[in-house]
Amino acid sequence: MSGGAAGFWQFIPSTAKRYGLKIDWWVDERRDLIASTNAALDYLVYLNGRFENWLLAIASYNWGEGRVARARNRLSGDEGFFQMRVPEETATYVNRLLPFQLFSRT
Repeated sequence: MSGGAAGFWQFIPSTAKRYGLKIDWWVDERRDLIASTNAALDYLVYLNGRFENWLLAIASYNWGEGRVARARNRLSGDEGFFQMRVPEETATYVNRLLPFQLFSRT
């Protein structure tokens, strides 16, 4: 991820601020592992609620909500993430985080 992204969870400034992370001259909470992890979890829960699918939530975290929404709209019916055309980086990102989806079911 790029575009001014920083920290372990690679938040861009606008998303970081939307999820309560402080960014100013003195502090950048995107680099605070605990604060940014809490914000990332909140963001992923929001994305899962929006897309009603953890794979799409993870993809949108990496590729962007708008891009995933447009790609999903091009699909027909019950097709899902694996039928979407996504950048290789996003496909790799989803595959790396896929095992964590199991935790959401417990």
